[in-house]
Amino acid sequence: MGLDLSSLISEAEAGDPEAQLQLAELYDSGYGIPADRGQAALWYIRAAEQGSPRGQSRLGQMYIRGIGVIRDYDQAVYWLGQAAQQGEIAAQANLGWCYQEGLGVDRDLVMALDWYRQAAEAGHAGARYNLGYMYANGIGTGPSSTWA
Repeated sequence: MGLDLSSLISEAEAGDPEAQLQLAELYDSGYGIPADRGQAALWYIRAAEQGSPRGQSRLGQMYIRGIGVIRDYDQAVYWLGQAAQQGEIAAQANLGWCYQEGLGVDRDLVMALDWYRQAAEAGHAGARYNLGYMYANGIGTGPSSTWA
């Protein structure tokens, strides 16, 4: 069964956040349509504004990298924070990175550890690596740390 792009576009334009997210992902990946990161960002924005955690997470990642949008760490942290609070593990891991590096927020290694821990506990491999690296190198941890 082929992709019914016209129906998907109609549903997205009518305000269906799931259709907006699907359309954004198609533009982002170039699957079935020519890749267009600007269009991907537009549809991620629409889905994100309606509360889609995946849309918020992907939009935050685009702002971190400046893909499809102008790089903006403040916007990245805002959207990643929205998604992370809803349990989106990729957003939690990326938000940990923002706190570790001081991107869009003051550098806060305790917050970085906390976000990495949440994502790691949910199975995010990159967060597990970053968390392990921080522990192994004593980054953000101390003798009175309660992190286990």
